[in-house]
Amino acid sequence: MRNRTAKHSGARPTRGVARIALLALLAGLAAAGCRTAPRARTAAGVQDALTIGEGFLAQEEYDVAKVLYEDVLKSTPNDGMARLGLARAALGLGRFQDALHELNLAENGRAMDAAALQSVQIIRGRTYIRMGKPPVIVWAYLYPIWRKGDIAVKSCLDAEIKALARLVPPETEGARAVMGFVPPPRPAPPPLPHVARDEPAPLPAGQFSILPRARWNPSFPARVKQMLPMHKPFRLTVHHSAHDDVDSAETLAGTARLIRGMQESHIRDRDWADLAYHYVIDPRGRVWEGRSIKYQGAHAGNESLNRGNIGIVLMGDFEAAPPTPAAVANLIALIAHLRRTHGIPPNQIYGHQDLNPTKCPGRHLEAVVKKLRAGNG
Repeated sequence: MRNRTAKHSGARPTRGVARIALLALLAGLAAAGCRTAPRARTAAGVQDALTIGEGFLAQEEYDVAKVLYEDVLKSTPNDGMARLGLARAALGLGRFQDALHELNLAENGRAMDAAALQSVQIIRGRTYIRMGKPPVIVWAYLYPIWRKGDIAVKSCLDAEIKALARLVPPETEGARAVMGFVPPPRPAPPPLPHVARDEPAPLPAGQFSILPRARWNPSFPARVKQMLPMHKPFRLTVHHSAHDDVDSAETLAGTARLIRGMQESHIRDRDWADLAYHYVIDPRGRVWEGRSIKYQGAHAGNESLNRGNIGIVLMGDFEAAPPTPAAVANLIALIAHLRRTHGIPPNQIYGHQDLNPTKCPGRHLEAVVKKLRAGNG
């Protein structure tokens, strides 16, 4: 701390005065019953506040920047850049889970262009480093961003990538190239028609594999000490997520963001130990691992109803519209697999509304559940 003060001795008075002045202004406005930054009601005011916040981040005045960005969100709650600023402030303050939470909100925020979304990825990678995640995991996240990025991105991440290259096994993809041992690998061949680069080729309807939990990259570790063991499952319950907009779930990355958002809501807002459901099915029919099947879920309504109860959620609102054929086909296939594995009879297949007074899983999906319970699936 002494060295830092000496190094910046010329700038500290200005920073200190600016910080005190801003905090005094905010306190005075709050005491007067005013909004803390009335200018932020206009687009110009928001932009001014974001620019000032950027300056405080550069000066490492993270608590002051946090106040500014929070004030922007009072007038524009869905401002992605303000969320990104809050994430950077949280990272600077060492509040890593808060940083990850704000980054997830920023991804779906307003005014987030490609460059801003790339910044979200970079800050998330740096958060993982500060959290002490294993180097191979951080490398797997950051290296593709660095490799595909432009000169600015490469320059921004150069130090982290070179440091990680020394920590991962030499055979890790890209590590030798970064360290200058061998030429970079040749570009990958072009993807198959109509299949995105990061997407596996779709399986025929009714054939599925389960994407592991690591693919959606949970924001929070499961609080296993708070969970009850599942023991032998003897029933299962089908839900819908009630998302009214699942367009982003067309891609793996988009679905992963939505699942992370569900987990964050369940842990932060409901104080549950993890994502409530054991399996998630997206509109393309991909099946994702949620909460470990070793533990009782938090989806049916209470501990008694969750006992021995496997929770499956389909992404979408099926009170309003039917699920996609791919999602239904793989729901049927997943339930058949779980019934064979655990010996679950068809009369133990429920929709959420069969156990609780709710519209979940929506009338269109409940019709599918009734057919399965009758043994017609």
